[in-house]
Amino acid sequence: METAATTAQQPVLLRQRTFRALFGGAAFDQISHSVAALFTPLYLGMLGAGPALVGFIIGVTSFANPVVILAAGMLIERVPPRRLIVATRLMVALALLLATVAQAWWQLAPALALISAGSLAYPALSRAVAETTPPGDRARAFSLIYGVGSNVSLILAPTLGGFVAEWLGLRWVYLVALLLELVAIGCFLGIERGTVEQVARVRQSYRDVVECRPVVVVSTLLLAAMLIMTIGLALLPTFLFEFRELNVGTIGRLGSLSGVGGLVFALILARTRRRVSVASPLILALALAPIAFVLYAVSGALWVVALASLISGAYLMVWPLIDAAIGNVAPERLRGRSFAFSEVFGGSGVAIGPMLAGLLYDSGPRLPLLVAFGGTVLLLLPAMLLLRGYLDRAQRAVEREDADAAEAAAALEPVIQGHTP
Repeated sequence: METAATTAQQPVLLRQRTFRALFGGAAFDQISHSVAALFTPLYLGMLGAGPALVGFIIGVTSFANPVVILAAGMLIERVPPRRLIVATRLMVALALLLATVAQAWWQLAPALALISAGSLAYPALSRAVAETTPPGDRARAFSLIYGVGSNVSLILAPTLGGFVAEWLGLRWVYLVALLLELVAIGCFLGIERGTVEQVARVRQSYRDVVECRPVVVVSTLLLAAMLIMTIGLALLPTFLFEFRELNVGTIGRLGSLSGVGGLVFALILARTRRRVSVASPLILALALAPIAFVLYAVSGALWVVALASLISGAYLMVWPLIDAAIGNVAPERLRGRSFAFSEVFGGSGVAIGPMLAGLLYDSGPRLPLLVAFGGTVLLLLPAMLLLRGYLDRAQRAVEREDADAAEAAAALEPVIQGHTP
């Protein structure tokens, strides 16, 4: 017989099961993504593409992400998160299979576009995290799902990918990524049905999101951050391979160091006992990233490059923390669309960045790193310092709006039930 105590514990147990599924799925998905993405510039080069063409291909195929999200944003509201996440991960698995058998760069490009389009899963995943976490704990929750889990994977993935590339060849990296993606799908199948409301009660549109100024402001910050930082990091493997003359195994191990840096950052945030404003760790991450850019640019000494890789892990926390900010400033009725909206902005930055990086790299291998350094110091950090108080005020306003909406819904419930035949 079910007691009051067990009933009270059910939401907590339900959340734990879903958390494990989200944590494990995100971790293995990130391992798969990192194993492949780190060596994509080198793989494209092996298949006949030059640096400018590599940047162009990565940028153009990345546009599949915002295009698909804009076109299919309604799916985030109308399809249960579990089903949407699993379906898009299966699409990514197919793309990795196509990448494994590609014989020329123009055959690899469609596979990269499919992988990018698979990011449609992440607004649904972010919605699941936000709706099972209180506002004051969202920075910690997003750090655990996208930070700790993902950075543990980033520690393992580059070393694994570097070993496979060095001993078996770059093509085998994509086969390993495919197997890891299948494990991620198995984890995501463990998401508890009903943890997140399957469909929105009232259909919303992107016009409603545009009218929510805090969401637009935070999404614009995400666009700028991803654009500037991707300029610096998109062709980093090519820079280290061609200009610093490091082998692929060493590049893989340096990528693992970046994961260590991101993991330390995420663990410090996740283990703090008091509730943390999203703005504080975001400012710290934006302050650390330019240090890494300038270290990469000024020295080829292995210990300096290793230190830069460790510090660059802060970059990996920028998007998760901005996602947490979206969860805090978006009203509950707009949350699904708001995550999709911000994903379009962030995806656009990730898409445009490599194209600009390719053009800059042709003019000078250090230029992408120096431009990213200047953009972060002169634009992103000042903007974030100005937005700190604004985000806190917007969060308090949304909490009041959601509380009023919940009270109104509770008051109407007896009336609705009374008219139900």
